[in-house]
Amino acid sequence: MLQVFNSIGSDDAPPLVVDSGASCCVSPCRGDFIDYTTDTTAKIKDLSGVNQVEGEGIIRWTMQDANGLPVDIELLGYHIPSADVRLLSPQVLLDTFGGQGIMTGSGIDFALSDGNRFSASL
Repeated sequence: MLQVFNSIGSDDAPPLVVDSGASCCVSPCRGDFIDYTTDTTAKIKDLSGVNQVEGEGIIRWTMQDANGLPVDIELLGYHIPSADVRLLSPQVLLDTFGGQGIMTGSGIDFALSDGNRFSASL
């Protein structure tokens, strides 16, 4: 399932997409990483094959919370420059922060244990 978060950034930046089938977070943007190493042997598979991972580290994405305020979310992820989107794994989000994600007919609502709330729409 693919859903788009209301992320904050430039209009030409790749969208932040929530994929319940993703086991990790991915960004094509080196600037998304606040901690980064190229010393990685990770290989990320998808339906088309294995993707070239250039690095890994902590990704910081700024999103709008349920009140329209900017909130930074920091998650472990991989740098794949050829990716078309920023990919957020709900499993990684909930494993990192705790809380719950509820799927509705219009998207998914996250209520994290730190009190932050986000919605991703279909």
